Amino acid sequence: MKSWISPSPFTLLLLLMTLLSPPTSLSLSMPSTSRYSRPTTAYQDQRPGTSGLRKKTKIWTEDSMYLNNLIQSYLNVLSTNSSPSSKPLSILLASDGRYHSVPSIAQISKICGANSDIVSTLHVPQNGVQSTPSCSSYIRSPKNDCSAAIILTASHNPGGPDADFGVKFNGARGEPVDEGFTEEVWEESKRLTTLNIVDDDDDDVTIDLNAEVGTTYKVGGCKVVIVDPYEAYVSTLEKFFDFELLKDYASKGNRILFDGMHGAGGPFGRRVLGDILGFKDDCFMRCDTREDFGGCHPDPNLTYGKELVERMGLDGKGRKTGKGEDFKLGAANDGDGDRNLICGKGVFVTPSDSLAVIADRWEDISSNGPLKGVARSMPSSAAVDVVAEKKGVRNFVTPTGWKFFGNLMDSEVLGGENFNPFLCGEESFGTGSSHIREKDGLWAVLAWLSILARSPSLTVEDVVNQHWEKYGRHYYARYDYEECGSDGANKMMENLRGMIGKALPKDGGDYELNKIESFSYTDPVTKEVTANQGMILSFLVKDSPARAVFRLSGTGSAGATVRMYLEKYDGENFGGNSQEELKGLGEKAAEIADLERFTGRKEPTVIT
Repeated sequence: MKSWISPSPFTLLLLLMTLLSPPTSLSLSMPSTSRYSRPTTAYQDQRPGTSGLRKKTKIWTEDSMYLNNLIQSYLNVLSTNSSPSSKPLSILLASDGRYHSVPSIAQISKICGANSDIVSTLHVPQNGVQSTPSCSSYIRSPKNDCSAAIILTASHNPGGPDADFGVKFNGARGEPVDEGFTEEVWEESKRLTTLNIVDDDDDDVTIDLNAEVGTTYKVGGCKVVIVDPYEAYVSTLEKFFDFELLKDYASKGNRILFDGMHGAGGPFGRRVLGDILGFKDDCFMRCDTREDFGGCHPDPNLTYGKELVERMGLDGKGRKTGKGEDFKLGAANDGDGDRNLICGKGVFVTPSDSLAVIADRWEDISSNGPLKGVARSMPSSAAVDVVAEKKGVRNFVTPTGWKFFGNLMDSEVLGGENFNPFLCGEESFGTGSSHIREKDGLWAVLAWLSILARSPSLTVEDVVNQHWEKYGRHYYARYDYEECGSDGANKMMENLRGMIGKALPKDGGDYELNKIESFSYTDPVTKEVTANQGMILSFLVKDSPARAVFRLSGTGSAGATVRMYLEKYDGENFGGNSQEELKGLGEKAAEIADLERFTGRKEPTVIT
């Protein structure tokens, strides 16, 4: 036993001076234990959005401190934003399975273990993989006692050593954290001077991600628990959909084709569609997770979903090929399982049309009561607006970003009106409802399956044609110009903004430009104003309304993606191909924006 030695008066004086001295660090949280404290140098570029921080993988792999600093900054901000009675917190730590996820889970565990005053328990899914929708459901389940999530994902971006990696943060309602929180994380990251991390030499930090559910580990002062990633999510879906109806549909030999794109959505699709509902093995493709997504770009669209599209009898422009296999429904999810592509044999359903059809046939899908609210992102087509007006349902048009939908879903919680059950969707293949607070690729697949199961004699093409006959057709396409120079892209947007209020070009052609405006949004729940969310060019094309929208996307890891969205309404002609119908409008809009001069691009990278 060690004896206690009384400190000298000099030692006591030094200790008192140390305690009274102001901290040299401006960090929000002092190191929890000096044993784990390490000096660090702040980075100036760690500015996450609500979709997280995405960078080239090499930035994360070649400098381990890059991840360490971001997580410590996040924990510091999380601590200051949490009530003292709620700390320490339980946090979910999951990934979409992409390259660098496994070592990152180990690294983050060591940081949380050294910040046990902030984090008491880490919930880690078995195998480390969990789709983003499942993460949201997991947090929302009271059984799991989980307050937040760190999700290692770059969503639909490619994976691998030469591709992309990212970190995303979700809040206590399962929602992506808001911009105010991410801005705090950025500010903290720019002034961070110390962080806490468990040293491999001092502690056993080995975690077996393949261990049985319920296995626990101790890392520093934090408990790490291996959890079931499926249970809460499957339970949520079972409460929303009529699984017995869907099982019956599968048992009658109806076949679907589900493409997991080697992302996190694959295992969840196979678990629900295969193991539970009973669709056979030949209904699934690329449903095993791979670190590089099998070399594919895990973005479910006509370009990157080429094999699925071809097997459904379509070409890269969404036109019938006269070929294809006998599947009732074709669907794909992206890298983290929150996006979806829907098609039938010989027909591609645009995300905007998919949203409108689901709104119109809500009673075929859900037994949770009549639809009370719908919302779409501004660049999405107005197809759902027409449905909402006819049905007398509250309708909202928001900026792109799921947080705006989340505020509407939580309106009653935040002191406003109750809009739930609520349906929402965005142009970038995201669809969802108030069952969770993220878009949900598998949910959209089950919604379409429910429509077909209620009317088994109908095909996807029948459903879409009936919808157009009832409401008219909004021809729609999206042009993506990927990895453009940021300076040029921003100058193009500035140039368009400079046209507001000025005389518009008139050339006497088929495309009459009658308005240019910048989209701004006042959140009806929080009253926040979000400005400069895209430039809208409104046209008349042979007396029918049309528009082009220009936006810069913030989800890439390099440069800027310029997105041009094209839409034209037609109340009589439903049989055209969207890309062909909108080609002239796209050329005119690109000419007005002077896109080639600013970006150097003549053609888009992807057309969907």
